[in-house]
Amino acid sequence: MRTRFDLKARISFSDLVLFSNPDYLVISKPPFISTLDDRVEPTNILELARGSEPDPQVCHR
Repeated sequence: MRTRFDLKARISFSDLVLFSNPDYLVISKPPFISTLDDRVEPTNILELARGSEPDPQVCHR
């Protein structure tokens, strides 16, 4: 069984980045991980982005 810490430890946000410039950061989101904050799982794309960007905002394609 995976714990909530396993998922965060296995995902490197920098490995997800496809393109970045001062205005945009485009990633390849892996399956089975939430984009936004979730009440159940603490690991999500927004939380991972906060570790490398000062004020990330989410925009779905």
